[in-house]
Amino acid sequence: EIWNKMGKVYLQENKFDMAMEHFQHALQLQQQQQQSSSAQNPKTLEKDICATLVNIGAVYYKERNSLNHSKHTYHDFTQSGMLLQIANAHEVRGEYIMSMKFYEEMLQLLDNNSRNKRKGKNKKKSEEELVYVLNCLGSLSRKTGRYVEALDFHNRALKTLLSLPSSKDDDVTSIAIAETRVYIGTVKCQMGYFQEALQLYEKALPIQTSLSRKKNVTTPNVANTLLQMGIVYLQLCQYDQALKFFHDAQQQQQQSIPQQKTPQNNPHLDTLESALQIGRVHLERGSYPRALKEFTNVLDSQTQILDRHHPTIATTLHFIGQTHVKNNEFGLAMKNYEECFEIRRKVLGYENPDVASALHSIGEAHLQNKRYERALRILQDSLRIRSEALDDEHSLDVAQTIISIGVAHENLGKTKEAMEYFQEALALVENKVGCHHPMMAHVDYSIGNLLLRQCSFEEAQEKFEKCQHIYRLVGLEENHPDVVNIHNSMERVKREEELCV
Repeated sequence: EIWNKMGKVYLQENKFDMAMEHFQHALQLQQQQQQSSSAQNPKTLEKDICATLVNIGAVYYKERNSLNHSKHTYHDFTQSGMLLQIANAHEVRGEYIMSMKFYEEMLQLLDNNSRNKRKGKNKKKSEEELVYVLNCLGSLSRKTGRYVEALDFHNRALKTLLSLPSSKDDDVTSIAIAETRVYIGTVKCQMGYFQEALQLYEKALPIQTSLSRKKNVTTPNVANTLLQMGIVYLQLCQYDQALKFFHDAQQQQQQSIPQQKTPQNNPHLDTLESALQIGRVHLERGSYPRALKEFTNVLDSQTQILDRHHPTIATTLHFIGQTHVKNNEFGLAMKNYEECFEIRRKVLGYENPDVASALHSIGEAHLQNKRYERALRILQDSLRIRSEALDDEHSLDVAQTIISIGVAHENLGKTKEAMEYFQEALALVENKVGCHHPMMAHVDYSIGNLLLRQCSFEEAQEKFEKCQHIYRLVGLEENHPDVVNIHNSMERVKREEELCV
């Protein structure tokens, strides 16, 4: 710790050589301690190592951008792979923007090396390193909501891999190709292209499974692919299928725990991600106590590993907030939503889809509390960010916000505007997932309520019956809150129609 403190003093004084020397000595001591069997708290030590790597990166970044930058070369520093270690340290800490800067620096270095036309084994090693950096940049671009850039990075990685000389025994390249396809699928899923994502996963999984058996090793890649497939099925509301994949992923992750020791592939965090997704299934099925218990357990474990301001923790807080809303606990929901929003805004920047998601949830909470004007302002801001971040075909997230804006207009007495928003959402949802997705029921339910308000009883009844049919198709239980709401709405149609007669 003393070496890090002294290094920070030298860095503030722009004494870069002295700062670098002290930080590197601190890192050497920490790594020696990590390798020692007497290390007291490995999780704390991993955090300390990441902090020291970030300090080393600060020296490099500040000197490279200082006005009095000398001809001092960082050739040995960059060639040793230190840039990758610093980039990874920032990523582990949830500092995605800074992480991308160091990966981009590494990408420029690799591109320069490529222009020097390395040959033979050195060239292949350089290409493999290039693929790794491109996929890291793609993953970080996805996490920061830059989906088109993410696809560009991953597609370049895939193109590079496919251009390498093929060999039946080249398992490393085969694994990398499968893994890159999964990365592309993950971006496609977040953009709302669920079937395309599923096809990519289904193409990658047999290769990963075959190679893991061949080497008698359970690779984390298999678990991640299973997890991502579960997420697609969750989005498609095929809950039994989703749950099966999440449990399979969790089992694979638990088997890999003894083999994984590096902080960037923390198996405990991977297992927690599966648990989080299992909680989401319970949430969607209306099992709110089970969902809340799952999310709370995940959050307790995450806070032992990550700093409280990490984006991963923000995601868990968001789902906890959603569960509280379903339980009509708006104060608790808003507390979690606001903490989630502040973390995402600080780490990811305001113009980010995840920030828009937090805004949407806050707007929804205000909507349910009958604060319609305030809800409308927040929801419109969410829609603006989501529409700008996603392509012209939009996504279910955009449709969801459009529906909520329609509901706000309806409650403000602007029925014409409300119907226009509902019809726009209807077209988006039908285009993305067809007529039998619960999101379609969500739109039809909103339209049905508006028609009921206008005393168009027959049309309202027709919309509610469509909702009921969809919920039965996806297997929701009769006591599911959404099913109960539909039943109550249909009873309301009968009562109000009788009163009119």
